[in-house]
Amino acid sequence: RERAEAGDVNVTIPLEPLPVISGQLVDASTGAPLSQGVVQLRAAIVGSQNGQTQGLKNTTVKINDPQGRFTIVSPKAGSYLVEGKASGFADTYSETFETVMGQDTTGIMVRMTRGGTLVGRVVDDAGQPIQGAVVESHDEVWSDDAFMRVLGDIGDGSEKSARTGADGTFKLSGLTPANYQLLVRHKDYAQEKITGLVVTEGQETRTSDAVLPRGGIVSGVVY
Repeated sequence: RERAEAGDVNVTIPLEPLPVISGQLVDASTGAPLSQGVVQLRAAIVGSQNGQTQGLKNTTVKINDPQGRFTIVSPKAGSYLVEGKASGFADTYSETFETVMGQDTTGIMVRMTRGGTLVGRVVDDAGQPIQGAVVESHDEVWSDDAFMRVLGDIGDGSEKSARTGADGTFKLSGLTPANYQLLVRHKDYAQEKITGLVVTEGQETRTSDAVLPRGGIVSGVVY
């Protein structure tokens, strides 16, 4: 027979405080603190070929401090880095560090840099420049599908966009050094990708021409 004993039982559930990460956002060229900016915690993507990272939700903190100081609560112990964003700078990462449950991690420095630049030209299949094409930069692991949208902030490349001028040229500045792909779109042409691009700090990288074909037309009747 099942029997329930009378009386009280005291249960103790010990809780460890989450690791707290603190550091500073500074200009890499001058060492001066940046009083305005945003920081976010990133974790390594297991199995990624080039060590890409993923931004963690609920770890974004706005900086409004004369000394550029920030504090982030880590969701658990592990290996992380801090991503910094500030006006006039490329998205920049700290060195990788480890957190331990119940212990704070201090002295994390995010030294903001200006990044690199991608320049190029968009033309049609006759070699004529296309004006008004939208050129978007993405990390090499990015893809335009539902699965990637679920994963969220994947990869280390900066996502920026520009429109081509009358001569078909474009320029994307302030890009975080990483491996990139470009997605090129225009309403009158089929879209195109340029892959295998490497952005280096302080360097301008020229891409091959993005050639947009006219594409095909689908027509029909709806009854």
